[in-house]
Amino acid sequence: MKDKQQIFEKVAALLHRSNFTIVDKDDARPWGGFYVIDEAQAARFAQHYFAEENLNELKITNKAQSKNFNSWPESALKLAIPSSPC
Repeated sequence: MKDKQQIFEKVAALLHRSNFTIVDKDDARPWGGFYVIDEAQAARFAQHYFAEENLNELKITNKAQSKNFNSWPESALKLAIPSSPC
């Protein structure tokens, strides 16, 4: 496996080449980490990487958040799904 820093640098370079602005990152998670993209670019990020998805269906709140997650092999991620009222 490549060094964690090398992977984060490659992802950052890819995002920059695609003209996305990184506003924050967290590379200290045991499973990997993520970059946060400028919120104003959320729709373009979704269209670029998830063109087949409906952006309105991807929103959890009224605003979309663009995060690029990086996880390491054999790392466990837990998906937390908020309950919805009946």
